[in-house]
Amino acid sequence: MKQFLFLMLLLTFVSFCAKSQTQTYPQKQSHTYTYTFENVVSQTQLDNLAEKIMNMKNVTDAKTICKWESGKGQVIFMVDEIITGTEERDDFDMTMVKQAIIEQQLSPIDFKVKE
Repeated sequence: MKQFLFLMLLLTFVSFCAKSQTQTYPQKQSHTYTYTFENVVSQTQLDNLAEKIMNMKNVTDAKTICKWESGKGQVIFMVDEIITGTEERDDFDMTMVKQAIIEQQLSPIDFKVKE
């Protein structure tokens, strides 16, 4: 009986380990982010901001939207995160986006994650 129980536990453990090893790495996961800002006065600010964000690591797309009458705008950008299956991760640094907004003399308001 003990041998049977040991064998069942061993088979359960082996099947669990085998199942956890079936994921292939690296995997790519995309996220969409939006950052709202104000004090927009020119299209050049928006173009420079989108270009600066597009040049950031792992960013695949960036576009800006503006409501000229209120002076508010939004940048929408996509980031591809590479999951390697190890604890070492190279996460996207959101502070770089805020810094890029401030460099264009814009005032950051709100940051959101869209899935």
